[in-house]
Amino acid sequence: MGTMNVKKLVMISLFIALQIILTRMLAINLPTIRIGFQFLPLALTGVLFGPIYGAIAATAANLIGVFLFPPPQGFFPGFTLTAAISGAVYGLFLYEKSKKIFNISLSVISVSLIQLILNTVWLYMMLDVGIMVMLPGRVTTTLMMIPVQISTLSFFCNVIVARLNLNYD
Repeated sequence: MGTMNVKKLVMISLFIALQIILTRMLAINLPTIRIGFQFLPLALTGVLFGPIYGAIAATAANLIGVFLFPPPQGFFPGFTLTAAISGAVYGLFLYEKSKKIFNISLSVISVSLIQLILNTVWLYMMLDVGIMVMLPGRVTTTLMMIPVQISTLSFFCNVIVARLNLNYD
């Protein structure tokens, strides 16, 4: 995992705060669907710091977000698990690896499938709504967001992050 310096800690903390804001305040939140850009700070944490920090930051963002903005159905640990896995997957696919569209696409599609499957199961357990009732809307939203996520993450990885001098050692 390496040493944690102040610069790295501040950057990860900013990504956690940004993820909370994008998830809890600036996303379209419906009972079984969320549309927004909360994936971006999650993915960038994995890209810049690796799968372990990606998982830790995603877990922290989820827990702090639930504490600050309690969902109507209450806390459910399954969503925290999904967040941690998602942060780790971005790191596994993109940390210290090529940021070509193929790798970015694989990471986004993998995370999208993991979230679609696990979060649908968690929602079924929480809301007692049939999976087949939720699935069409959730699949449609996921399929619409995949190209948006791929293009946004590609832009940030290859244009923004590539031009910044980000040395955290």
